[in-house]
Amino acid sequence: MGHSNYTLLSDDIAVKEVVSSPVSVLSGLPDGGIHICISTISVELSKELESLHAGKRQVFVAAQYSGDLMPPKIEKFALRQADQRKDTKKLKRF
Repeated sequence: MGHSNYTLLSDDIAVKEVVSSPVSVLSGLPDGGIHICISTISVELSKELESLHAGKRQVFVAAQYSGDLMPPKIEKFALRQADQRKDTKKLKRF
């Protein structure tokens, strides 16, 4: 069974803090875990997060929420995967 974590935060600073702090998304996800970031973040931070997660053998996915204000469903995401390897198959399970 895979592990995933969604983040939806206000800006680059908030996302970086939640991902990089001592008790964080990065430290909490196991190998193969997926971080799906729904926040609007810069391209630079997206690349940095991709690298940080890859170093921990995790997957980072930048996703833009394009639905209504109801709780999101995976069908309503326009996923933009930072890592274009075999990890796409993992995402189809959600």
